[in-house]
Amino acid sequence: MLAADGLGYIFLDNAKTKNAMSGRMMNDFAIAVDHALDAVQSSKLRCLVLQGQNDAYCAGADFSLARDLLTTPELGRDMCKFMTNVTSRLSSLPVISLALITGPAMGKIKSQNIFGVFEP
Repeated sequence: MLAADGLGYIFLDNAKTKNAMSGRMMNDFAIAVDHALDAVQSSKLRCLVLQGQNDAYCAGADFSLARDLLTTPELGRDMCKFMTNVTSRLSSLPVISLALITGPAMGKIKSQNIFGVFEP
């Protein structure tokens, strides 16, 4: 996240999969949300922009994550609980949150945005 003049960004960047969330990306996303929460508490963040790179917003979860790591229903449930917690914290931020959507958008992250800015 880069912050200047109260504006912060979280970028999703996985060009190979249209920004589908790998396990590492999910963890990095959780850390970025924690940083945003800290910035809000210290009055440094007034608006947060969530943006996908490489002509896509987010294609949901990376299928290879499900195939390789989520081998039991319990592991799938744990991932779902983790991301639900992260997206709940994101949507509870007391600042304006925008999604800059410039391409395909699927999965849980797109459903958590308070306000989206769509570009053709």
